[in-house]
Amino acid sequence: MGQGTDAPVCSHKGCGKKTHRRGMCQKHYKAFRTGPDYRPMKRLKDAGCAVDGCDLPYHAKGYCSAHYTRSERNGDPLVIKCPPNGSVEVWLQSTMPYDGDECLIWPFARDPNGYGRARRKTANGYKSALASHVVMEVCGSPRPSTKHCCLHSCGNGHFGCVNPKHMRWGTQAENIEDMMRHGTHHSQSGKRKEIDGPYVVIEPEIETAAGHPATVWAITQQQESAA
Repeated sequence: MGQGTDAPVCSHKGCGKKTHRRGMCQKHYKAFRTGPDYRPMKRLKDAGCAVDGCDLPYHAKGYCSAHYTRSERNGDPLVIKCPPNGSVEVWLQSTMPYDGDECLIWPFARDPNGYGRARRKTANGYKSALASHVVMEVCGSPRPSTKHCCLHSCGNGHFGCVNPKHMRWGTQAENIEDMMRHGTHHSQSGKRKEIDGPYVVIEPEIETAAGHPATVWAITQQQESAA
């Protein structure tokens, strides 16, 4: 039976032979395997982790075990979404209240929708909360009720903005109206994919200094006692 006209052919220009592997015919695939761009597993393992400055042994996909895990979990081998205990609180204390007018991007964990997340202490232990809610609480504006949402005047909440100047409490209806106005509601076609306007990222101090309160609750208590 002859080869059909729609059968895949070698991706090399001018070569009409049937593909063998990776979109190439046997001849060009063999040349690729023996060429300088080919990196067999043994060479990868000998090279160690691909992250600059990391001397740990190779684990998978060019990284050591730690950087591979971060890459698979966070999409970037350098992103730390589970910072050491206290580093979020140190960042809040050193950054809030924030006086800038540009968007302040949350430098820690984000949920699948792009909103910042932080752990907070409750009567039932530690719970995950929206970073915008935590920032508002630290800045002296606690959530009025569980029905209230944090609205962003900048329309960049889903990009991790936590600038207190851009946030206010509102109802769910106001939140939907706000998203429709900014073009960020999930029902809108062509939903905005890039941050609108200037922004800044203040990197956290990973090494937590001794003497800092260990929870957001402790920060608010410290602020109330100092008032």
